[in-house]
Amino acid sequence: MSVILIIDDNIERGRNIKNTLIEMNNKLSEETFEFAYCLHQAKLKMRQKSYAAIFLDMALPQFNDSPSIDTNAGTKLLTDIKNTNVNAPVRIFGLTALNDNIEEKNKLFEELGFKLFYSPPGDLSWLTTINPQLNYAISAHKSVPNTEKDIAIITVHGIRTFGSWQERLTNLIKDANIYDQVEPLNFKFTGIDLFRFIFPPLRNKIVNRLYDDLNSWLNENRAKKIVCFSHSFGTFILIKAIEKFSDKSLTENISLIVLSGSVLKRDYNFGLVKNLCNASIINECSVYDFPLLLSESFIIGTGMAGKVGFNKLNTSKFINRYYNGGHSYFFDNKNEFMSKMWLPLIKNHNTIMSGEDDIKVNFLHQLLIDAAKLSSKIKYLYYAVLAWFILDFILQPTVLSIIY
Repeated sequence: MSVILIIDDNIERGRNIKNTLIEMNNKLSEETFEFAYCLHQAKLKMRQKSYAAIFLDMALPQFNDSPSIDTNAGTKLLTDIKNTNVNAPVRIFGLTALNDNIEEKNKLFEELGFKLFYSPPGDLSWLTTINPQLNYAISAHKSVPNTEKDIAIITVHGIRTFGSWQERLTNLIKDANIYDQVEPLNFKFTGIDLFRFIFPPLRNKIVNRLYDDLNSWLNENRAKKIVCFSHSFGTFILIKAIEKFSDKSLTENISLIVLSGSVLKRDYNFGLVKNLCNASIINECSVYDFPLLLSESFIIGTGMAGKVGFNKLNTSKFINRYYNGGHSYFFDNKNEFMSKMWLPLIKNHNTIMSGEDDIKVNFLHQLLIDAAKLSSKIKYLYYAVLAWFILDFILQPTVLSIIY
């Protein structure tokens, strides 16, 4: 099991540090070590697990493909460790080939009880002095329980519901014994009503609430895999909350996003989500989902992607699946849909089953869809007319009083 992380963009030096330590200490082996070659990769690894020791080069690129070196990258990581934004290792060994400001940088290590070593090219002699400290760090690390979850399940329900399907789904996943450590993250906001759904500022408050909850959990916990399930307005809340993240290392473990009965627009741009994670996205569509016709026709910023699908190329990473059902078709009392269509995704979402084959839309139904699409083009006009009537109602008594 790897317990030592070497953070160094100089691959050869990192390899030499590993080989020297193995020669010095017969308790160490190839499997003891992991490597990170940029600041971003180091932060991601240190959020996912804890290490007995890290060897930290003070000058690193921000990302593997960054064109320049950030001489303060090591300082930034130390600040993250100090602020508990990543899992703190038992021991930190700093190294730098740059003699500039070395005393000032060493103060940061001393504040945490550690030391920065000056390591010019080809000189690893300082490694001979740290063996007792390294052995202590490894022994101390063994006594720390591993709190990393195998999988975290994020679920978000829709409007005017208590989301009972959330607990039923997470219980199905637990009972399947696919993973040992399962962390359910069921977002409950039972105050989600039609009024909050209609007005964007009120919608955004709920999005911010989910973002704050997820951000807090992801900064304090870790999971090897994160999967997301959402329904109706919950699909809007989930996607918008994910898009608010700026630190990709918090979201990179999101591997699956399932949207059902989605109120998102048919032409929704998932570019931000794809930049934050490499998740497979599955859009579950019920062709007789009539509430989504109202979403498409009248509600600003929403649509009926959960009825007609997203206007995108279906690939192994993005797929629309269609069913002959209504808005809550996915949540039958016997959990048959979730067991058949969602549980296999937890086991392996690289192999995705197709939806139902016998999908038929009659003439009247197609007419309603076309009418909703047409209405969506003028939905702002409805709000303008409503605002005019409200203002007219408010101002009319005042105007009359002035006249008479």
